[in-house]
Amino acid sequence: ARLCSQTRLFAALSPAPLIGVTGTKGKGTTASLLGAMLQQPGGRRVWVGGNIGAAPIAWLGDIGRDDAVVLELSSFQLADWERGTHVAVVLRITTDHLDYHGSREAYVAAKGRIAAGQGPDDWLLVDDDCPTARSLAAGSRAQVLRFSTEHEVEAGAWVGAGRLYTRL
Repeated sequence: ARLCSQTRLFAALSPAPLIGVTGTKGKGTTASLLGAMLQQPGGRRVWVGGNIGAAPIAWLGDIGRDDAVVLELSSFQLADWERGTHVAVVLRITTDHLDYHGSREAYVAAKGRIAAGQGPDDWLLVDDDCPTARSLAAGSRAQVLRFSTEHEVEAGAWVGAGRLYTRL
């Protein structure tokens, strides 16, 4: 028998599509905002958790296939991750938790696991202003959208001249 984290177990058993958010800072805020944006009166139920709030495994019996799940995923939670999320959001990645991961490379590799299991029907949104986040998109099989506060992007969203632009 092999041990795994409860987050990995939840991901394997969840009947609902998963939206995962990772990065060094801003994961909780981004996950919370995504959860709030997905909430529609009379619409699907949205569950937000992971590294914030309740442990998602606690909701497993209540989640339906038409619900949406937004998970804030830390490098610790991604360390044993084996599948991608339907939507992965990769924010700016700097260096953190070297006491646990041992090297920057191992830390970035843990973060990159969110996208590694994605397929061509999945979506990867990356901070195009961050070279490390951009590098995680390089080998992805998912459909990639980028976001930037510094420059125009080919597909995604950017800020320029005080306005928000999108190109999908």
